[in-house]
Amino acid sequence: MKIPTLVSIIPRNYYELIKLFLSNILILSIFRIALLIYVNDDSYSFKEISTYFTLLIGVQFDTVVLSYVFALPLVIIFINHHIQTPIILLNYIANLFLSITLTILFVITIIDIPYFKFFHARISETAFQWLSDWRTVSKMIFENEDNLMILIITIIIIPILALINNSFYKKMSSKEKYNLPKKKLYITTLILFISIFLGMRGKLSNPIRIENSTYCGNNLLNSIGLNPVFFLVKSYSENVNLMEDNLALETSKNLLEVTNPIDSISPIARMIVNGIAPKRYNVILVLMESMSANNMKYFGNKNDLTPNLDSLINKSLFFKNAFSAGIHTNNGIFSTLYSFPALKRIRPMNTLPLKRYSGIPYVLKENNYKNLFLCAHSFVFDNIQNFIPYNHFDEVYSTEKYPAEKSIGAFGVPDDYLFNYSIDIFNNQSSDKPFFATILTASNHEPYTFPDNFRSKISDKQHKAVSFADWSIGEFLNKSKKTKWFDSTIFLFVADHGFRVGENNYKNL
Repeated sequence: MKIPTLVSIIPRNYYELIKLFLSNILILSIFRIALLIYVNDDSYSFKEISTYFTLLIGVQFDTVVLSYVFALPLVIIFINHHIQTPIILLNYIANLFLSITLTILFVITIIDIPYFKFFHARISETAFQWLSDWRTVSKMIFENEDNLMILIITIIIIPILALINNSFYKKMSSKEKYNLPKKKLYITTLILFISIFLGMRGKLSNPIRIENSTYCGNNLLNSIGLNPVFFLVKSYSENVNLMEDNLALETSKNLLEVTNPIDSISPIARMIVNGIAPKRYNVILVLMESMSANNMKYFGNKNDLTPNLDSLINKSLFFKNAFSAGIHTNNGIFSTLYSFPALKRIRPMNTLPLKRYSGIPYVLKENNYKNLFLCAHSFVFDNIQNFIPYNHFDEVYSTEKYPAEKSIGAFGVPDDYLFNYSIDIFNNQSSDKPFFATILTASNHEPYTFPDNFRSKISDKQHKAVSFADWSIGEFLNKSKKTKWFDSTIFLFVADHGFRVGENNYKNL
């Protein structure tokens, strides 16, 4: 007795559609394995079986995304099977739709690999904050060996995958077996439609959600199980649930112990009387790019990367319970200067029309301070050129004002040059008027470029970048001690945001 094959049971078009679906599940699984190997984090081991469960979770989320992609072609094939003369144009539409959507899916999946390596999180809508400065983005790609290699791989792989999928498209458009028994056709169609529907839901009980990727205590493995396109779409579609205004005000009043607010200023404004005449010190705030606490010896790092920062602990006010407001520089700038939290999809530095905020710059300017902002890169990045001057800064310094030959990488001038330039600016300030300066560093950011005068035996680029950032701070302080304004200046060193170093203590994805 001859055993019937799958192609003899169902129409050829359906058969090729199923093969194409399964082949793309396999391709996405290969990408996920590549991500596991590329990240190669100390928090998981390839010797442990639990590590590989993220691949099974990944198949579940990949199935959801592909089910949405394949729903339209399935409907088109169904229509052509139920009309007397198949409409060839519909086949072309199905093929074009699959070609475009699968290409986009693969491109996002590949782009997500270096993004995940850096942020340890799937690509989200926050990644598009960088698109306002294509010049910097292109430098981040072409000046980073890993990113450039992934770009080359993308350029090679995408056409190959397109050719492979195209062979399925042609077979799906075949005119064979349109005259199958209707009963067989109806049963097959019903099964496929139910399968696509269940695939789109992801779970029988409820539509799949991001938290369904959590299967263990390792957040990295839980995140790898997610599909990057699924996470990207969810990052756009999920609403920001803010507290009701009245409840937020009452909660803030209780936390701040505000009993008699100055309503003419703010419902949570309160009068604080110091009783002592203020000392008009200069204030220099250094926002250190990606300077995580775990880089420091004080917090257990054994690589001796931050001797200068560690040396400051015993002769300064040191706050060890400080937390960054977000994962991007604009979060750090905005929250540090204006005391507002970073909220999802709300980018105060880029919103139109721009708004003015209170905070350190406003208060000091009201007290006759001159406000200065200095950054290593272009002022186009994060809309610094518009937002910062509009929000109480008198002068902005960026690569547009530095000699072109001093820029050595995607993020402009190195930290040591930025600090030296800052000292020259401070030396020229009037002694009759105090200044507030914010210095935004950038050397501790990929693609990690260093000036020729920095010598280090450290081979790991990331560690070397931290060491250079710390060395630059030490040089800055030593040179500042020789200036006339040093003794009347308060120095503040904080990170703009952290970069994950060592164990991840946060439980969210």
